[in-house]
Amino acid sequence: MLARAGGSDVQRNVLTAVARRRLSWIVFVVVAIVAAMPTGALAADPKVEKEAQALEKKAIEEDSLNVNYAGAIKKLQSAISKCGADKCTSGVKAALLRDLGAMQILNGNVDEGKASFGQAISMDATIELDPSYKSPSSKASGTT
Repeated sequence: MLARAGGSDVQRNVLTAVARRRLSWIVFVVVAIVAAMPTGALAADPKVEKEAQALEKKAIEEDSLNVNYAGAIKKLQSAISKCGADKCTSGVKAALLRDLGAMQILNGNVDEGKASFGQAISMDATIELDPSYKSPSSKASGTT
């Protein structure tokens, strides 16, 4: 009877060791997946991102096309404010800042536009100016 009790303890210890190894691998895989995700992807709020992108679309497709750059700036600033520090991915915030910079330059606020572009590039180094924004004033400011 003692031999049997000892065997059960060994078996239990082996199962515990196997379970610990599997758990450690699962934890490792989860951490690796989370680390590979884009910055802010976990914290981003899809609803807020959608609202911010809708404001961006209105700013560009309505205000900008109607040469209402001040209105576009206001909408883009509102979209950026909605995103806050962590409610939008860095790609969305970079696009908003890029568009804000373009509207600021088109509105004659070259220094503010350059600052917005700088922020956009710091969030996403691959972001580019939309070709439809290129104008003599943006070329003169050195932003193209």
